[in-house]
Amino acid sequence: MNENPLVSILLLSMNHELFIEQCILSLKEQTYKNIEIIYLDNASNDNTFEIAKKALEQSGISYKIFCNAESKGISKNLNLLLENSLGLYICPLSTDDWLTRDSIEEKVKYFNQHPEFGMVYTSCYYYFDDTKKTLISAKKNKFKEGWILIEILKECFISTTGCIIKRRTFKKVGNFDENSLLEDWDMFIRIAEKFPIGLVNKELAYYRIKNGVNITGNYQYMLKGFDYIVNKFSHYAEIQETKKLINNTKTYHYATMEPSLKTLVFILKNYRFNYFYFKQTGKTVLGILRKPFMVSTVFSKKRISITEV
Repeated sequence: MNENPLVSILLLSMNHELFIEQCILSLKEQTYKNIEIIYLDNASNDNTFEIAKKALEQSGISYKIFCNAESKGISKNLNLLLENSLGLYICPLSTDDWLTRDSIEEKVKYFNQHPEFGMVYTSCYYYFDDTKKTLISAKKNKFKEGWILIEILKECFISTTGCIIKRRTFKKVGNFDENSLLEDWDMFIRIAEKFPIGLVNKELAYYRIKNGVNITGNYQYMLKGFDYIVNKFSHYAEIQETKKLINNTKTYHYATMEPSLKTLVFILKNYRFNYFYFKQTGKTVLGILRKPFMVSTVFSKKRISITEV
């Protein structure tokens, strides 16, 4: 067994000019040196690509570089990077995140001790870009390893940042699903169907949280992604529990942000007799009743303004 295999880092960026140098520097400083970087910029409209190119040239790491003329989906970009990589181990990484110095070494060491595992993930730090504060992953108490298909169907608790997947795993389960908006969860389920998944329960990566920028903060995007996962894996009974949690999320979001008759129909269709649904129904009804009043108030203010002019 090769105890020092090549690790391919699949770097993906989009408008990360403020962060990408830190990401590439964290790769340059890795204690594990047998790595290559396969980098793609997803049509950034800032200086991300130029900064990345210079940083890669100065890194001393073998690399390939690509740039999209127009933005494409995450899965499509990852598949391009994967197909241009040579490593036995694959590490996808967004360039606004970064790794601790021993991150790759710890995961390769784990694979050497557990060759039967298809992938390995770790805990991470959440780095809040606005306050510069750092917290340990909120899901750390939910982490599990081994044959975890049932658990991962119920919730995507795996810390994606800096996880490493074996190339032979991709050959068995296929590339990233280009129709899935939640490509990581989709991939983890497919891996868990065929391989045990490993865990190094240390904080070996930093996940940057930026107000209003992270995909996880885009509710419409996430809800659409959830629906796809639920439908794709509907043949598993465990996914029904996930569907209930997703409906709770939808109910809260729609009642809070988009109260309407359509929202009320959705809530009543999925209604369960508990305090949560009672509260969201009431919130939606009040939101619908307030809308005419709010429109009237705004119109009145505009009339006053016009009169004064």
